[in-house]
Formats: sequence, structure tokens, C-alpha cells
Amino acid sequence: MTYVRGDSCYILDEENNIIMAKVVGRKGNGYLLERVGICGTLFKEAKAMFRSEEEAEMNKKPLPPKIKVQLSDY
Repeated sequence: MTYVRGDSCYILDEENNIIMAKVVGRKGNGYLLERVGICGTLFKEAKAMFRSEEEAEMNKKPLPPKIKVQLSDY
């Protein structure tokens, strides 16, 4: 799917939160994105970008379990 400068899309962060972003440019086989309400840009490939929140929701992957380290009293 191709995007042009100014298009809105949705991406998933490391914790599977859905974030709205705006396309600000194209670089090679990916896009430079500006997250709405957050400073800075990031690079994502088209396969990691979604047209709607519902599409992003369907593409969430289960997170690995968080491991808590228990220190010994000895």
C-alpha cells in the first residue's frame, strides 16, 4: 500500500499501543512518520502501517510474558 506526504496512518509501538502518525516523507522502501502529539520522526516500512485503528487492532501480536526477577535472601 502506498502513502503520500500528509496521509494519516496508525502504527503499533513496542507495547502494542496504537499510535496515530502522519507521513512526512519517503525513504527507500519505507516512510518517515511524525507521531501525532509527540515530537520527532521515525522510520517504518509500509507493512507496519495501517489505514485504520481497527486494522491496527487486528494486527496486534501477543506480547511475551514479563519476567520478574526474585532475589534470594541468602
